Amino acid sequence: MSRPFGPTIPRLMLGKALREMRERKGMSREEAGENFGWSEGKIRTIENGQVGVDKVDLAALLALYGESDDSGELDELRKQSRQRGFWVKYGPVQKTYATYLDLESAAKKVSSFDLAVVNGLMQTPEYARAAIEVPAPGIGPDEVERLVQLRAVRQQRLTADDPLGLWAILDEAALCRVIGGPEVMRVQLEKLLELADLPNIDLQVVPFAAGAHPGTWGSFTLLEFPESLRPPAVYIETRGGEIYLEDNAEVKRCNLSYVRLCATALSPAESKKLIRSIAREL
Repeated sequence: MSRPFGPTIPRLMLGKALREMRERKGMSREEAGENFGWSEGKIRTIENGQVGVDKVDLAALLALYGESDDSGELDELRKQSRQRGFWVKYGPVQKTYATYLDLESAAKKVSSFDLAVVNGLMQTPEYARAAIEVPAPGIGPDEVERLVQLRAVRQQRLTADDPLGLWAILDEAALCRVIGGPEVMRVQLEKLLELADLPNIDLQVVPFAAGAHPGTWGSFTLLEFPESLRPPAVYIETRGGEIYLEDNAEVKRCNLSYVRLCATALSPAESKKLIRSIAREL
């Protein structure tokens, strides 16, 4: 099964190659930028894979560093880094959501905590449909279907040849909240049990009996990437918009909260027992 991806991976690879060339030249970012009237920040964003470069700028940087691209590999990365994301075929999405899709497509592991609903990577189409349209009155049926299809495409990575690692922690509230009706919810719980059997997925539940825990502040997602690409990042979805945390100290605090959630939650085996118990009551 092919892996959907956006421009992030080639952009990060190109940025890393350019950084290594600059370092071999013994040149600082400030010195490199001065040659083109660019700020140090522009060189940094290129090297960090936050932005791409055009053909002219790539040629200028290679000339400055005394490097060549005889194989055309760097120019191919440049072209790929400027492509549109895989989600475009499903229609327009908000810029902040597109950013998340881009990051998720480049990630090697996603560690999520969800307080109120099942994580999108684990939703059935029927559950996803109800979870999207009910909280967002006014959204059209066509847009709902596009978003449902997009979630299904994202889920392909869980069963790909090189699968995405997923560590999902759910609050018990997400399991007891009947979204879409009892039958839809029962099928959703059965889906969770199926996914929990996959070797690349760990599923835990924080029971009501745990009381207050680090996740009561809200849902969040930790994204880890191949070491050669970029440092980890945190994604937080709010009513006021999406938040991305990339500062090392902030990411460490979120990671510590996640470690504590893992310790608070039931074991994977006990979590499956709880899910089965809730499903039987529907």
